[in-house]
This record gives sequence, structure tokens and C-alpha cells, in this order.
Amino acid sequence: MVGGGGARGAVTAPVRWDAARSSLSVGEVGDEQADGVDLLAFSGLAWLTLDSDGGVMAVDLHDVPDALAVVVPRAARPRYSWNSTESEGAGSWLLDADSGWVWIRLRPGMAHRRLVGTAQVSVWLRDGVVLALRLVLDDSAATGG
Repeated sequence: MVGGGGARGAVTAPVRWDAARSSLSVGEVGDEQADGVDLLAFSGLAWLTLDSDGGVMAVDLHDVPDALAVVVPRAARPRYSWNSTESEGAGSWLLDADSGWVWIRLRPGMAHRRLVGTAQVSVWLRDGVVLALRLVLDDSAATGG
């Protein structure tokens, strides 16, 4: 677990958002070639929820591959609220097994807008635990959702 604590599949480490490149990084991998570190790369629909300052609050990854779905805890409740000031659950990853969506809540706040588009996604895992996430939205990403 990066940053300590949290449920299996949670990344609570630094979040970096580069709006100019539509690039998001969550967590630190360090040596991405280290023994026992697996890379899962895929392309898929992503929603990024941003606050009024343009910071990313949450990520939804749609139709994730089975290799990721098996390591993310299943949601036992309806989808999290977009507008939340509760810090509990920040950094959590949850799977909606019915839809194949992974919901990643990065931090609390008030949602202002959402970017929607196809993303190139990379997830680093060690022993079934998510270490880091990197994604880049394609140029056609638009505000919506």
C-alpha cells in the first residue's frame, strides 16, 4: 500500500494532475521494473471529477480488465457522492462488479466539472495491491458525464 493504511487496492499517495497534458498520476512506483511489480496497461473510458480549482477529486474507470477487477474491493454501497467534505474513504478504490467500473475517490470536495474521454491507463501492482495509477486522456476528452 502506498502511503499506508486503506483497503486492499487503495492508493493514498501523492496525486499529480497536469491539465495541459491531461495526465494524472496517483502513487509512487519507484522502480517500475522491480521484481514482483506487475504492469497492467489498457485503454478505456475514464471520467475525472474536478473541483472549482481544477484539482482531480475522483476517477471512474469503465469496463476495467479482469486482472484489475479481481484486486479491487467490491462496492457494498451505492456509488460515492460527488460532493463530499468527508475525508473518510479518500484514496479508496471500489469495484461495481455489475458494470465493471472502478471508482477511485482521491479526496473530498465539491465537484465542479467532469472530464470524459478515452484514456491510456497504466496500473502497477505488487502481490495484488495497487501501487500506482497513471492515465492520459486523449485529445477528444470533453466536459460531460
